[in-house]
Amino acid sequence: MINTRLLLCIALFSGNVLNAQRADQASWFTVEVNRELSKKVNAEFSQQVRLDRNNTRLRGLYTNADFSYKLGKGWRALAEIRFSTSARWDRIRYGAGVQKRWKLKGKQKAELRVKGLFQRQFHWLSDPRFGINPPVNNYRIKLGYEQKLIPKTRLGVYVEPMWRTERGETFARRFRAGLQLNRALPGPFNVTLGYVWQRNINVMRDFHILQLTLSFNWKKKSSQSETEQ
Repeated sequence: MINTRLLLCIALFSGNVLNAQRADQASWFTVEVNRELSKKVNAEFSQQVRLDRNNTRLRGLYTNADFSYKLGKGWRALAEIRFSTSARWDRIRYGAGVQKRWKLKGKQKAELRVKGLFQRQFHWLSDPRFGINPPVNNYRIKLGYEQKLIPKTRLGVYVEPMWRTERGETFARRFRAGLQLNRALPGPFNVTLGYVWQRNINVMRDFHILQLTLSFNWKKKSSQSETEQ
C-alpha cells in the first residue's frame, strides 16, 4: 500500500499541473551507464536528447558526467560536468554539491533524499541573432521521496526549486515537480518513466515533460554497495 506521505505529494503535484498557464510539451530521452569505481566512488555517464515546442523541435543534446563520493551516514559529495549543444548554442556547465539520504522504516523500503547543488554555466557559441549569454550561477535544492511499489518497481516524487545569478542579479529561475517509475529489467538494466512539470518563473512559462531513461548498472563483482541514481 502506498502510504499517506506519497499520496499527499502526488496530490500537491497534481494541483500544480492543473494550474499550468503557457504550456509546452517536451520529451527527454536518456541512455546512461552507472559505474561503481570503488566502495565509496560512483560515476554516471549519460547522453540525453531533448525535444520541445510540442515535441516538434530538437532542443539540444546533453552529455553528462556525474561523480559521487560516500562520506558516511547517508552523506555523499557530488561533482558534475555537462556539455550541451543545439542549433542555437554550445555551452558547458560544471557543479558541486552534497546529498543526504535517509532510509525510512517500514515494508515499503522508503527513502528520503535532499540534494543541494551549485552550478556554473558558460556559453561557448551562440546564434548571432541572440548573442553570447553571460556566465550564470545556479543554486538548486532537490527534495525527493521514493518507495517500493511492487517487486522490482519503485515510485518516486520530487520537487526542485532553482535560483540563478546573472549579471549580478539573483532571482528565482525555475521550479520542477516530478513523478518517476523505475523498473528493474533482467540483468544490469533499469528503465525509468517520468513526468515533470516545470515552471520558468521569470517568464511564467510551463513545460510538461515526459522522460524515458534506460540505465546500465556496471558494478564490481566484489562490491555489495548500492549505486545511487
